Amino acid sequence: MKSILVRTMTEEKEIIIKEFRDKFTKLAAICDRLRMDCNKLEATKKDLEAKLKVKENDYQQLKLRYDNMKTVVSLLDGKDKHDAKIYLNRMLRDIDKCLSMLMD
Repeated sequence: MKSILVRTMTEEKEIIIKEFRDKFTKLAAICDRLRMDCNKLEATKKDLEAKLKVKENDYQQLKLRYDNMKTVVSLLDGKDKHDAKIYLNRMLRDIDKCLSMLMD
């Protein structure tokens, strides 16, 4: 009778150990998958941050050009002022297009 009880206890321990190993293996696989997902997200984040810096730089350059054009127009008078307004309107349309691309 004692030997039957000992076998049963040993078999139960082996079952518990096997279940633990299975669960641990699944948990390790999930951890690896999450680590890979995290690395992908980090790479995407860095890429988006780089693109944002480029867009911000473009925006600042366009803003500076716009401010310069406003200054030039204010200094001109007469016919030159009319030509400058036409040129400035074209520039403003280009700036608006660029800004709309920056917002996308």
